Amino acid sequence: MRVASRLKAFFLTSLFAALPAAIALADKLYVVSSVDGTIGTYDSVSGSAINASFVTGLTTPDAIAFDPALNFYVTGFTGQYVAKYANSGAVINANYLTPGDFNQPTGIAVNGAGEIFIVNNALMNGETSVSKFSANGTIINTNFVNTPGSPSGALVEPSGDLYVVRWAESAVGKYTSSGTSGTILNASFLSTGGAIDTWRPFNVARDSAGNFYVTGNAPFDGLSMVSKFAPDGTLINASLISYSGANEAFGLAIDSEDNIFVGSYGGSTIRKYRPDGSAVNASFITGLSGVTSIAIQPVPEPSTYAMAFAGLACGGYSVFRRRKRA
Repeated sequence: MRVASRLKAFFLTSLFAALPAAIALADKLYVVSSVDGTIGTYDSVSGSAINASFVTGLTTPDAIAFDPALNFYVTGFTGQYVAKYANSGAVINANYLTPGDFNQPTGIAVNGAGEIFIVNNALMNGETSVSKFSANGTIINTNFVNTPGSPSGALVEPSGDLYVVRWAESAVGKYTSSGTSGTILNASFLSTGGAIDTWRPFNVARDSAGNFYVTGNAPFDGLSMVSKFAPDGTLINASLISYSGANEAFGLAIDSEDNIFVGSYGGSTIRKYRPDGSAVNASFITGLSGVTSIAIQPVPEPSTYAMAFAGLACGGYSVFRRRKRA
């Protein structure tokens, strides 16, 4: 009995000791490269390519987002399309949303119900808005929210609030996402308030504590940066991450450990930073071309891993007991 108890304790301890590493390894980066028309997948811990040519042959892809079933959607800015893919990378529908219901799509966000929000940035036609679609791709409202100011990235959180980055107005607006017409909650919810000279934001993401991070640049200063804001929109650090080269900080993602990934549009790299803004690797992934969007594939909650490991542990122990009896 003592031997069996010790073996059981050792088995459980070994499995759960490996749990954090298992969760970290589960993070997969999806990188949209607009210039070469590809989506590649990479390990968020090592930066090594899982499949650098996961999806190819796209015309100016701009943004990517996952639905609750882990299918993903890609917007094509000049190609005028929103395509839907299975998690395997297989095409479900290259024109999932009807052209005409959106115009020069940039950012995309999907809520927990699978509803899709497309950011339209057709400045020449005066169509700068967010279109809303149902989960099956049916249009709900082509002008769900009017968002002047060259809108780009978008984020919708579990509570239902929708955030849209407005490049030319140096702000990230906050809107409702329910119903057939969105309501402006705060058109300048995230703003540096002049802390950065002519701040031009591109994309927005949130960490596990609900803080906001926004990529952007200060063109007059020749800087690229990531700004950090508290959950209530208060500016924490206008330049949490800052480095030389305007228009470099574009794509953005936060992993399960709250590490920050910044993709370069003008360059060819993805940089990786710790939550405090210190660099892990300024050349974490190289050889890319015009990164416009980065996404982390959603993974099961840690509790799911715990249950799975517990099941393995109990199963393994049961096998040991059966073998012992035999």
